[in-house]
Amino acid sequence: MTDAGNLAKFYAGASYLKLGDFDLAIEYLSSFSSSDYLVQARAYCLLGDAYMENEQVGEAISQYKKATEYYPNEEFTPIYLMKLAIAYEESNDNDSAKIVYQQIIDDYPNAQEVNNAKKYMAKLQ
Repeated sequence: MTDAGNLAKFYAGASYLKLGDFDLAIEYLSSFSSSDYLVQARAYCLLGDAYMENEQVGEAISQYKKATEYYPNEEFTPIYLMKLAIAYEESNDNDSAKIVYQQIIDDYPNAQEVNNAKKYMAKLQ
C-alpha cells in the first residue's frame, strides 16, 4: 500500500462519516495508519465518532482514549477529552466522566473546552 493509498483511506472514512455511512467509515478508518501524530489522533477520534453514531459506546470510548493518549497537545487533546467524557456519560459511567472533565480543567486551563467541562461536571454533581 502506498502512502497516498493509505491517506485515501483516511479521507474516505471521514467522507463516509459525513455521509452517515458509519459502517464504511469504520471500515476505512480502521485500516488507516499514520506516523503523523495529528492525523493519526484525528483518525482515532473520527473512529470514535462513527462508533458513537452506531451506538457502540464501548468502542467509541476505546478510540477516544487512543486519540487523547496519542501525542497529547494543547490544541486537539481537550477536544478529544470532551468527546471521551461525553461517551462515558452516555455509558452511565459518570465517575469516569468527572475525572476526564477535571483533567481538561487541570491540564488544559487555556483550552476553550474548559468552560464546557466545568458546566458538564457541575451537572453531574
